[in-house]
Amino acid sequence: VLVVRDFDGNVFAVSNVCPHLGTPLHTGKITADGAIVCSQHRSAWSLATGEVKGEWCPFPPVLGKITGALQPPTPLLTYGAREVAGQIEVYLNLDAKKDLETKTYG
Repeated sequence: VLVVRDFDGNVFAVSNVCPHLGTPLHTGKITADGAIVCSQHRSAWSLATGEVKGEWCPFPPVLGKITGALQPPTPLLTYGAREVAGQIEVYLNLDAKKDLETKTYG
């Protein structure tokens, strides 16, 4: 799990594994529009939703398109995350997202 902040200071938790070829996403970058970009093939995903943003596997030229054809555009797994009293909480149970949004536990 990779925990990051966007340019506005919002906290997000996403899988640290690129869905395309398994590259660790902590080697990528966060963009001003709230995406994380894989350092290997430069696909990007929304930090909020995990949806693919922009072109799938645009890099390297030519080869990116070939490796991109190995797997269709795939969303990035996201987890509920929030900051409470200076502490970051990440909900690893995907079914717990509703609890996070309603600010209840258990």
